[in-house]
Amino acid sequence: MIGLDTTVLVAYELREVAGHDQIRAKVQELSRTGEARFVLAPQVIHEFLHVTTDPRRFEKPLAFSEAVSRAKFWWSSSDVTNCYPDVRSES
Repeated sequence: MIGLDTTVLVAYELREVAGHDQIRAKVQELSRTGEARFVLAPQVIHEFLHVTTDPRRFEKPLAFSEAVSRAKFWWSSSDVTNCYPDVRSES
């Protein structure tokens, strides 16, 4: 399994982020070939919403409704396993 972090999701979704094309191609390749399952934690979704809608970070941030739509896509994707923190993640 491959954990998706905020940096990957932001680069995948926003063209102005360095590495956008490479990240997008790699994630699509892994998804298409079935080589990997992705893992996503709710904290990453929250940070994704914060970062991608911030006009101080990007010339063309996502509208909040679009960011929510993209977050829902990632969270509910058949390629993604949702991973919730528990007591084991405290150490």
